[in-house]
Amino acid sequence: MASISKYKDRNGPKWKVFYEHTDRTGKRVRRSRTFRDHKTALAFKAEVETQTHQGVRTGRSTLAAYLNNWVANKVAMGEIRHNTLDGYRAKLDSAKRAIGHIELAKLVPDDVEFWLRGLLSGKFSATGRELSPTTVRQCRTIMVSALGDAVRKRLLPYNVAEASSMPRAPRKGKKPSWTVEQAGQFLSEMDKTPYGHFFRFIGLSGCRRSEAGGLLIPAIRFPARQVVIETSLMRVSRGGRSDYVLSEPKSDASHRTLPLSAPLEAVLWAQLARVAEFRLAAGNAWVDTGGVFVEPTGEFYRLDTLSAIAWRTRNKLGLPEASAIHGLRHAFGKAVNATGTDPKTLQQLMGHSRFQTTYDLYVDTDDAQHIDAMDKLGSLLGGNGVK
Repeated sequence: MASISKYKDRNGPKWKVFYEHTDRTGKRVRRSRTFRDHKTALAFKAEVETQTHQGVRTGRSTLAAYLNNWVANKVAMGEIRHNTLDGYRAKLDSAKRAIGHIELAKLVPDDVEFWLRGLLSGKFSATGRELSPTTVRQCRTIMVSALGDAVRKRLLPYNVAEASSMPRAPRKGKKPSWTVEQAGQFLSEMDKTPYGHFFRFIGLSGCRRSEAGGLLIPAIRFPARQVVIETSLMRVSRGGRSDYVLSEPKSDASHRTLPLSAPLEAVLWAQLARVAEFRLAAGNAWVDTGGVFVEPTGEFYRLDTLSAIAWRTRNKLGLPEASAIHGLRHAFGKAVNATGTDPKTLQQLMGHSRFQTTYDLYVDTDDAQHIDAMDKLGSLLGGNGVK
């Protein structure tokens, strides 16, 4: 709120209005303005209070400055996990490129929609590539959350992002996923590298790249024939370079226990034997990370290096344009679904938070299934009375 103080100088009485506003960094600062007559001071005080109530800044803080401050506060309060921080920043960076120069108080739904359309076309993405509608919806969701806090703090009169509409994306066919045969072809090629066991583990378990990379030896329970997914590798920036550290999986649903099939057990025993050889050869230089998939030094694999190797191999073999390592995960999900496994069980195996994600990605039906369903319906309702 604003206040008025009257004082006198050699030129006569004056009125000073004290008020607060938010600067470009998002910090609240106290300001004042002096007037020669009481009426004008009262009018300015009323204007400031109205703007504050409606969320209009008396300063010129931009959307970019607000978003920087919002992310920093969320991290400090533990509301954004470190393993998802890079994702938040990448999505909000695209907003800062597109509309970050606009004053927060002047932001309107059309600005948000302009940003979202640019993401669909690739105009504002970091790589210049078109983003999928799912990713764009995630960007909008984060912006709704960020501006929702601005509304609660009375920095905005309403949630501009929530009032925006999600632009329509051109319909595209699903990207072709790998068949089991294509996944096997890829794995045979990867067996020629030092990382064959890592890729086979993903192909046989359906784990994410980060989950396989962060798997620890105690998480393998051979007597119970289980693998517990409770850690993952997270990429962080340190001194201008990327590094990988252990973190929690990406969501609560990602914490899961997987059955240890016979082929998966054989892969893990072979990898653990290799780790034992590495440890013996390294001696005192061994770095004891406790990881299953490690370099001869004991350090975790660099996941970006593995992705680069996988991309080159995928291109060499001419496989469909699925993300190389994720292609193994999708092939696993498709193969499990083809066995008739209940979709809810498949969701748990894949570690998806939303059932819809599992259903959209892996549950397919064909004409034979449609005909079978109609035949079963006909037998239930009966058709013998038709003449």
